[in-house]
Amino acid sequence: MDPRSLRVLEYPAVLDLLAGQTACSLGREKALSAHPHTQRRDVDRALRETSEALVLMGGAGIPLGGVTDVRSLVARAGADGVLEPLDLLSVGTVLFAAKRLRGVLSAKPDDLPLMSDLGAQISDLSHIAQSIERSISLDGEVKDGASDLLAQLRNSKRGKMRHIQELLQRILNSSRTRDLLQEPVITVRNDRYCLSVKAEKRREFGGLVHDASASGQTLFMEPASVVEAGNELREIEAHERTEVQRILRVLSRSIGAESRRILATVDVLAEVDYISARAHLADMWHGVVPDLLDKPGVEMYGARHPLLFWQAIEKRRAGETAKEPRDQVVPIDPQLGLEFRSVIITGPNTGGKTVTLKTVGLMVLLAQTGIPIPCDTARIGIFKHVFADIGDEQSLQQSLSTFSGHIRNIVEILKSADASTLVLLDEIGAGTDPAEGAALAKAILLALSETGASVMATTHYAELKEFAWNREGFQNASVEFDVETLKPTYRLRLGVPGASNALTIAGRLGMPESVLERARGNLGSDRLALESAIARMEESERASRRATIEAERKVKELEAQRRHVEEELSEAKDKRKAATEAAYEEALAFVRTAREEAAEVLRTLRELGEETRETDAARKRLQQLETVARQKRVKPRRKPTHRIETESAPQPGDSVWVPSLGGIGVLVEVRRDEATVQAGALRLTADYATLQKVADEAAPAKSEPVRRSSSSIALEAASTISPEVHLRHMRAEEAFVVLDKYMDSARLAGLHTIRIVHGKGGGILRDMAHRYLKDQPDVRSFRLGSPEEGGHGVTIAELA
Repeated sequence: MDPRSLRVLEYPAVLDLLAGQTACSLGREKALSAHPHTQRRDVDRALRETSEALVLMGGAGIPLGGVTDVRSLVARAGADGVLEPLDLLSVGTVLFAAKRLRGVLSAKPDDLPLMSDLGAQISDLSHIAQSIERSISLDGEVKDGASDLLAQLRNSKRGKMRHIQELLQRILNSSRTRDLLQEPVITVRNDRYCLSVKAEKRREFGGLVHDASASGQTLFMEPASVVEAGNELREIEAHERTEVQRILRVLSRSIGAESRRILATVDVLAEVDYISARAHLADMWHGVVPDLLDKPGVEMYGARHPLLFWQAIEKRRAGETAKEPRDQVVPIDPQLGLEFRSVIITGPNTGGKTVTLKTVGLMVLLAQTGIPIPCDTARIGIFKHVFADIGDEQSLQQSLSTFSGHIRNIVEILKSADASTLVLLDEIGAGTDPAEGAALAKAILLALSETGASVMATTHYAELKEFAWNREGFQNASVEFDVETLKPTYRLRLGVPGASNALTIAGRLGMPESVLERARGNLGSDRLALESAIARMEESERASRRATIEAERKVKELEAQRRHVEEELSEAKDKRKAATEAAYEEALAFVRTAREEAAEVLRTLRELGEETRETDAARKRLQQLETVARQKRVKPRRKPTHRIETESAPQPGDSVWVPSLGGIGVLVEVRRDEATVQAGALRLTADYATLQKVADEAAPAKSEPVRRSSSSIALEAASTISPEVHLRHMRAEEAFVVLDKYMDSARLAGLHTIRIVHGKGGGILRDMAHRYLKDQPDVRSFRLGSPEEGGHGVTIAELA
């Protein structure tokens, strides 16, 4: 890529923003040295890396805490150097961070293959980090436990220090030396324990002088009785220093022995930090990953200049505006290199022509760097060269005019342009005689077109509008100008050349009509016809846009009305459900009370043991309670599908409808208020009051009561149960209840294979489902689904 063009398109400014999103200097270094890729496979990989990083950011995140640049330290250790304790701690912290990051990146190899591959390149050298952690404290001191010898030496050192302090304390407490001391304190001078002695009492005190006060009146002396103990302390400290140095050397050598793997790991950490920064930047400006085309070209909708978008973000952060950043920047829909290879943009000054060129160029560069771009949708082909001649390139040192500077740049562009080149030219042919400038501009555009390059150029020359209309592969475009407000709208319009609004603007600003009429006469009939045709096209487009906006408004109104109706319907359903549930709970409470009273009645009967008026009353009371319970209890949602006989109560041997099963069984026996029912291989206890006798035509044959009733129940269940259950978007506790209930229904329906849809996500629902299936004795096996069955978001279970 041409360095001057990168600078003109402000690519380095975006790299500065990218560097600001990194976690450490390693990633920052990579961000600032980033460059656009020119091979499709490299661009595709970079964009997929960023996409996977965005997925990680939305989940567990990318843990880069503790990552620092330790390359120089590792290199020193590799050269047999000895690292200081704090340096060792830095290396250890990075190795621990590397292990943590490796675990996160490698967690989902199927979903995030590129990040998983990077994770696999991170060496697990945590054993070195653990050795450092055991030996070095957080404040950079070698721990006593770093070696047995060091622990012994430090114990001896502490004991010797206590002994010396005890000796000095005795001297301080002695009446013989009290008058010899300047003040009764123990101090340290030159690593020796001393007392402050009056200068004139030096000989009388006795000992070694290690320091004196500024006035000379106080000497800091080590008493003679302590000198030997002090020498022994110094000897212990020397051995301690030797052992500490040995420990540091051993730890440094362990780093040096693995220096190549550590440096390779640090390089991967830098790459991950760089990829993470791309994802953070894309997330901030709502970037999308463009589809890659097989040939060079650009098709973007809702494209917003990245730096203008960033300025909008900063304004929102600073509280200067309440508008969303995307609403502060006018979007454009540029196209180039697909249906046409050259676009000529006309329009007023400060109308957005140059911003359009920079937006297209910068978006291409960022996409080829692996950074999702701020637009709604995009398709981009790979350009091997991007050239931009934008702005005043006048060089005062070379005494080149503005025109000369532009021509020098275009000459270099013509030398390199080919079919894989994007060329952006601002005000082509400007800075010289208009007639010659327009002629030269046409020739340059034709020459670039012959190379196959994709060209986008801006101009004020009316001749180029006609030129683009009459040439295959060329397309007119313009930036819109509102003649009512006399302000540009910055919108790009493809297929519509920009009208010259000079006379219109002059008229609105008060220019006399006679002057304007004379000016129109000077233009000539052909030019007036062209401008009139362009004006009609602009008005037609404005009318079309107004109609589109009105249609979109009506669609939004209808959508809002639809949502309102749906919300009201949902609210009504919720209220009905709540009322039904409340009634059901009330009925259950009533039945429980009835059962308790019935039990009391039966107990009374057993106690009496004979027929009396009391027993007769008790029986009647029980019958009343059973009748009221039948009437009061809310019927279950599942209704009988066979004709129910209501004239007589069910007796053993009768076919009965069992509401709790939602199917038919055979009544085996009745004990008090409980009934035993046989439903196929299933024998269950049900509330006798809930059973309903089935009419004869629906009853199973007497010869095969069990098999027929089992089939009936299975068919009833199978007619309503799906072979799959959906658990996605549920909490684990809620999903467990749904799965457990579904398994009961699946067993009753006789299903042999079920499909549990739990989604991929973080794997919580999948793990819960697998634990549940392991505990079910009738589950023969289960497995994750194949790609055709739904992949890892689905579990297939085989039932006995």
